[in-house]
Amino acid sequence: MTIREGLAWVRTLRLAGLPYRSARTDVYSKIGYTITPLVVSVIATAVGGLLRRNVLLARMLIALGGVAGYLILQMVAHILAKSDVISPILGVSLSAVVFLVLGATLLQRVRT
Repeated sequence: MTIREGLAWVRTLRLAGLPYRSARTDVYSKIGYTITPLVVSVIATAVGGLLRRNVLLARMLIALGGVAGYLILQMVAHILAKSDVISPILGVSLSAVVFLVLGATLLQRVRT
């Protein structure tokens, strides 16, 4: 299903009076997944510059831990949005905003 078809489906569910927040969250998450490579790159770059020595394995493990944290927060926010605890747009963008801010803060500390 394309994004346009998904939005049309959400509109149809809303007009029919059926629960539509779960479908809206799924459509928004499809859009939100496009930011994932940017977040992963920022985290990996920031972690790579923080370590003084050229320890490739340590850099990869720390970056992998950051990416795992990003994905876990993304799943939790998605579940909260589907269960109508938070809004769908917040559920999709919460993890990206948190980790982009964290990555930008870490990038300011990097010594070049």
